[in-house]
Amino acid sequence: MVKWIVIAALCILIFVLLLRAALFRPQGEAFEHMEKPQLDEKEETERLARLIRCKTVSSRDPALVDEAEFEKFRALLIELFPKVHATCTRELINGGLLYHWAGKTAQEPGILMAHYDVVPVDEAGWNVDPFAGTVKDGSLWGRGTLDTKCSLFGILEAAEKLIGEGFVPEHDLYFSFGCDEEVEGKAARAIVETLKARQIHPAFVLDEGGTIVTNFLPGVKMPLAVIGVGEKGQVDLELTLRGKSGHAAYPPRHTLIGRMSRIVRRVENRQFKMKMTPPVRQLIDVLGRTLPFPIRIILANTGFFMPLIKLVCRFVPIGGALMRTTIAFTQTQGSLASNVLPDRVTAVANFRLAEGETVEGVVAHVKKAARCSDLETRVLKGNLATPNSPAEGPHWQRIKNAVHATWPDTLVAPYLMFMCSDSSKFCAICDHVYRFSPMVCTNEQVASIHSNNEHITTKNITQIIEFYEYLIRQS
Repeated sequence: MVKWIVIAALCILIFVLLLRAALFRPQGEAFEHMEKPQLDEKEETERLARLIRCKTVSSRDPALVDEAEFEKFRALLIELFPKVHATCTRELINGGLLYHWAGKTAQEPGILMAHYDVVPVDEAGWNVDPFAGTVKDGSLWGRGTLDTKCSLFGILEAAEKLIGEGFVPEHDLYFSFGCDEEVEGKAARAIVETLKARQIHPAFVLDEGGTIVTNFLPGVKMPLAVIGVGEKGQVDLELTLRGKSGHAAYPPRHTLIGRMSRIVRRVENRQFKMKMTPPVRQLIDVLGRTLPFPIRIILANTGFFMPLIKLVCRFVPIGGALMRTTIAFTQTQGSLASNVLPDRVTAVANFRLAEGETVEGVVAHVKKAARCSDLETRVLKGNLATPNSPAEGPHWQRIKNAVHATWPDTLVAPYLMFMCSDSSKFCAICDHVYRFSPMVCTNEQVASIHSNNEHITTKNITQIIEFYEYLIRQS
């Protein structure tokens, strides 16, 4: 009797799992058709190239920042976008730019963001001059073509054309352009404080973030636009061991570096627990519906298959990044000479905090994993994960509409952003903060961000303008 009860229960379980997978299908959506703007690809590419030629390299060391290049960039904006500057107010706030385009009502304003500083370059690794704005092989090459002068250009170019047509947005629009996003984001913080002092609480904010990717997973045939609805926190933690300096010719059995190596390995072996946060569940809900049936069985029943999902994510870096706080040791320092034992060894680890984790929790986790009584820890910087914005409602929908108008037959899904952006500061004044860079990126292009040979296709330049024009028309 017990045997047949077990068999019946197993059959019911299998039936439920298969039924849920069968019902786990894409949800049809209707989108309003929008008229495609007429753009000259060659002309738009050259206009963006002029911005790329400004060497707006930011640094934590003020002595390494060429302020003349930043001023050159700001002056060039006035030249390239005269209608915007005749219609909108522009303020310089801690080097950042804040534009205000008055709409038919000041209620529920929107904010479009980008930053015009870029990271340094190693010219030896580039095939072209990174600040020449070279056009070849159907692409514009240079630092900032993807991160994120292209978005800044797209926002202002769309506004320039719409103003020329006599268009007035329904609601006020603000453009916030940071000058130090790559280092500290102090300009964005100052802009937020300015808006807060004026009691301006935006209805939505859109900053850099996810892109449109192809071949995201085996079985996903449609291009996928991922829009960040949340952002992981970040902690930089310094670990220190102290001892006696001496000659390397007669070392102790275990040097400070050897002991630190053991601590690093212990911490890496004690990873944070995995958990499925709302953005990850939402990503699975959208993406999983398009996958082959065997995979849908798993993703339609995540509660039942969670042990298997966690096992897979242990060996897939992006899966681990989505599911837990990550640990990455990035810096070490010991002696300045090869034949001298250091009296102090440090290692720095970068943690990307999942929702619910705290800075204090990270420190406690490391100390417990290290099992070393004389280990010193120091938090160099730390911030928590941002609140999650809803992947529904009118503000989310207008971004989806602009994506579909620009790139038809593209799947749109929310996701959790791993990197940090200026938009995190705006969570203090807005509940609908989204992160999306309107571009189609290959794996090669993604790898070029903050690296060598950064480039964007000339077709994508016009698509970025289209996206922002569609978005502004709905604002």
